[in-house]
Amino acid sequence: MTARPAAVPERAATRPRRALVLGLVGTTLFLLLALTMYLAGDTPPTQALDDAWRRAVGASTVSAVDGPLPMLFQHLGAGVGAVVLLLVWPALLLLVRRWRTALFWWAAIVGSAVVASQLVKHTVNRERPVADEALGLVGPLFPTDHGSFPSGHSVTMGAFVVAVAALLPVAARRWWWVVGVLLAAGMVWQRTLINAHWLSDALAGIVAGASVVAILWWAFAPWLAVDRGRPLLPERSRLGRALTVVVAVLVAVLLLLGGAGLYLADAPTPVEPDLAADVSTGSLEVDGRERTYTAVVPETLEAGAPLVVVLHGSRADGDGMRAVTGYRLDELAAEEGFVVVYPDGYEQTWHGCRTSTPYPARLDGVDDVAFLEALVDDVAATYALDTSRTFGVGYSNGAHMLFRMAAESPGTFAGIEANAANLPVADDWGCAPIEEPVPTVLVEGTGDPVNPYDGGPAGMLGQDLGSVRSAPDTAAALAAVNGVEDQREETLVGGEPGRDGAVTLTAYGAGTEVPVLLYTVEGGGHGVPNPVTVLPRMMGGGTEHLDAPLVAWELFATLPASS
Repeated sequence: MTARPAAVPERAATRPRRALVLGLVGTTLFLLLALTMYLAGDTPPTQALDDAWRRAVGASTVSAVDGPLPMLFQHLGAGVGAVVLLLVWPALLLLVRRWRTALFWWAAIVGSAVVASQLVKHTVNRERPVADEALGLVGPLFPTDHGSFPSGHSVTMGAFVVAVAALLPVAARRWWWVVGVLLAAGMVWQRTLINAHWLSDALAGIVAGASVVAILWWAFAPWLAVDRGRPLLPERSRLGRALTVVVAVLVAVLLLLGGAGLYLADAPTPVEPDLAADVSTGSLEVDGRERTYTAVVPETLEAGAPLVVVLHGSRADGDGMRAVTGYRLDELAAEEGFVVVYPDGYEQTWHGCRTSTPYPARLDGVDDVAFLEALVDDVAATYALDTSRTFGVGYSNGAHMLFRMAAESPGTFAGIEANAANLPVADDWGCAPIEEPVPTVLVEGTGDPVNPYDGGPAGMLGQDLGSVRSAPDTAAALAAVNGVEDQREETLVGGEPGRDGAVTLTAYGAGTEVPVLLYTVEGGGHGVPNPVTVLPRMMGGGTEHLDAPLVAWELFATLPASS
């Protein structure tokens, strides 16, 4: 048998020298900029350009990300995008016998993320953009990690563009470079739009990711050439080819379904603001169970201050409810001088008055009335609060718990706000009737997929949560208890009547000590409207015309303390 004399020279000839040169030049420029950023500290030489770009592109409201393009680029560098890049695509390459290419791909994506992104981020540790009231700009609209330089999403995008180019035939690369430039520009735009990074962070990330992978392209070129010349499937195995096609189709279907689900279910998580308040956790034992809560206490708190208790929806917890409300009650607590407490439901649920909910708190007969009474007493004693100025804010299952408190412990809360919850119908009401007046705010959306505004079966995706009355009937029933049913006024709060996002206020007993205020959000979904939180698309729409936490506090602050 004779040796293959041309094997080594042939493989060496396949190495793209241009990729190596450009990669080394780009990496050098990136490292020089990183060193400059590190030495400059708070005054990098790019700051003037970064500020000018942010004024032109940065988002001023959370609605800026409520579109397919910002969300697409967000998930190309994280979430589903990361799963596809790190797991699905390499697995498909292995499936078609491209282990060398899979190894290159892993080295490209993981290597660029670790070396060009995380190591440099930790070293430079540049501060991210923050909210700027003077310019009307919000802070980062998605949760962020340490350091702003470089943008990790941009590093991944730069790496992705060059890695794909390395796998394509030469004839197809010209068109891919056009697509790649558009993808890179889109990522730079998105990272600066959401105020997660400065322009220089995003541009440097593209250069870093592309440069690292260009060097790897040169290093792996002989292996890539071997894989490119191999047939996709073993010619001798029809069964193998059939199974591969089936698996590929299933993967494609799962990716499409996952992408659709992500589009409908995902939403940016509000960023926790800096507060002049202490955020802590606590616990107490009630009926042999340890019950927990999160408390937000202003740094400056007067004796006799009010207390606001906020109840989360099902399958959530107290700390998560802070984000659901956009941290607005936290901010109001620090500004207005009251304590806000977010208790945790039993196995993430509350035992309200509905008789058919599948919630553990109801099924296990948990006495949440006793828990909330004990919680109010404990927190009020700890911080010297006025128990007669204790108020409740609830969302969904938590709002139903407030209805139970109004019925069975009417003295605990001097006023309540119920978001995304109507009173259950009579056949689904398992509590004593509500007989004592309680000032109430109701916030309901006509597009709520869980709590139907017009009444009827509650729940979504096959979930049975019993039946509820309509939102207008709920307001009228509570107004009758308060004795103000004949004092009805309706006004437009904001928006164009009949258009999504418009808010109408139906007020019973406005100006009295026991009003019932129904805020109707046209097209509104299952949430707590506020300027920060964006609902997942599957949960319905939002509005810029209502800040539910604020209107709750505006009512509570006007109510007289009990003698």
